[in-house]
Amino acid sequence: MYTIYLGNTEIYNPLSQDPAKKLLKADLDLEDNVAGSFSVTFPPDHPAIDMLEQYTSIVTIYKDGEWFWDGRCVTQLTKDIFGQASCTFEGTLALLNDTIQSSAKYENYTIAQFIDIMLQKNNISNSYVSAPVDKRFYVGTVTVNDGTNDRYTEYETTLKCINDLVEDNGGHLVVRKRAEGGYYLDYLAEYNPVNSQYINFGKNILDFNQSYSMQEFATVIRPFGKEQENGEKVDITSVNDGKQCLWDPDKVIRWGWIEKVAENSEIETPAALLTWAQNEYNAIVERLDLELEV
Repeated sequence: MYTIYLGNTEIYNPLSQDPAKKLLKADLDLEDNVAGSFSVTFPPDHPAIDMLEQYTSIVTIYKDGEWFWDGRCVTQLTKDIFGQASCTFEGTLALLNDTIQSSAKYENYTIAQFIDIMLQKNNISNSYVSAPVDKRFYVGTVTVNDGTNDRYTEYETTLKCINDLVEDNGGHLVVRKRAEGGYYLDYLAEYNPVNSQYINFGKNILDFNQSYSMQEFATVIRPFGKEQENGEKVDITSVNDGKQCLWDPDKVIRWGWIEKVAENSEIETPAALLTWAQNEYNAIVERLDLELEV
C-alpha cells in the first residue's frame, strides 16, 4: 500500500475516508539512473493546494510504511476548467543539479573518493543559508571501481560530474533517505534493473490547462566573460567581495541554493561582467514561462 505526504501532512491514504486524503490522479515514473517524476491532480477543494510552493514543497511516498521516494515541486499549480489542480515533482537526485563544481583536477582519486568530494562541495554550497529543502548528500555504498585516476571538473553541475562516471563505467545510482537528514547516494555495479514504475489513481481529462515552468530558474549565478590569454575566463571575484557567484540571500532563503552558469564571451572586464550579471540575475529569478494548452 502506498501513502503520500506533502511535508508532514498526509495527502493520500487509500484506506481513509477523509476527502483531504484523496487524489484524482497520481503518477510516479521511475527509471534507472534518473531522478524520476511524480505528477498529481488534486480535487478542487483539497487542502494541499494552498500548501504548495515551487522548489520548497517536498512530497514523500511511502510503500507499506517504508520510505520509497522524495521529490520537490518544480511547477506551479495547473488548474483545469473544473478547478482541479495539478503539479509535478522531480526526484531528489535532481537536487544535485543545483550546485556547480569549479574547474579543478583531482589526482589519483578512486570513484568513491571523487563522489565523496563532489558531495562534500555540494553540501558546502547548501550550507551558506538555512535552505527550505535539505539538499545534503553523503556517499553511500560504492561497488563500481576503475582504480585511481586523475579526474577533472569544469563548471558542470554536481550531477553531471557523477553521471559522467556512469557513462564511462556503467552501474546504477541509487538514492536512500538518511535518518539523520539528507540522503545517501549509492553507486552500484549490480542492481535489479528498473525500467519504469507507475502508481496510478484514476484518470482526468483536461479541456483547458494553464501552467508556469521554472526549469530555467536559479537563485545563484556564476558569471563568466571572455576567455583570456591564460585560458581563464573573466569572472567577478575581484569586484564582488572575493565571491565568484552572485546571489540574493532572500531568494536563496526562500527557494534554496539553485545555481547556474551564465556566460557572455563579449565582456572583457570584471566590472562590466558584474553589471551584466546583475541584470541577468534579475531576469532569471523572475523568469516564469507561461504555457497555455487548450
